[in-house]
Amino acid sequence: MLDSTDSEQMSVLLSKYLDHDYTGTQEDAYIRKKAHTLLEHLNNHPMISICFAGSMAEGIQVPGSDSDEMLIDEHVTVMYPDQCIPPDTVYKTILLIRKADCRPGYVHLQLEQIGQKCQEPLILSLVKIKDSLFVSGDIFREQWVSAAIELSGVKFESNGPSCTTKYPSGD
Repeated sequence: MLDSTDSEQMSVLLSKYLDHDYTGTQEDAYIRKKAHTLLEHLNNHPMISICFAGSMAEGIQVPGSDSDEMLIDEHVTVMYPDQCIPPDTVYKTILLIRKADCRPGYVHLQLEQIGQKCQEPLILSLVKIKDSLFVSGDIFREQWVSAAIELSGVKFESNGPSCTTKYPSGD
């Protein structure tokens, strides 16, 4: 059993080891975080924006870390049914949030208005329920995975509500 002095020394050594071999210093993490933010801005497109999240976006990079990215369709606005549709969204696709018996964090998205530049994966993921059209999350994800593979040549694997990127190993 270590006494408090030995425990403190062990903690300092462990911290130095992690800083040197894994996470880097606080300044290293800050620089990587800023680089991810810059990359996010450079990759943005008038139709699709990318938002990085997770440990890598926070500047923490350890072996085996994945890169969490969220694609944002700039031509789609999601809102509650009781909200007024802003004038600047007249040409956008509008999806209304409908509460439902879904898993926590999930809702139903009902098509209110189809925009002039609606992406094909969204159109192909619309399903009719009674007199309304709703987005099928599963179909939407699969459509985007297929489109991403076709456009980039990079292998994407559907993984629950998200997908995983499999870059070629170069073998």
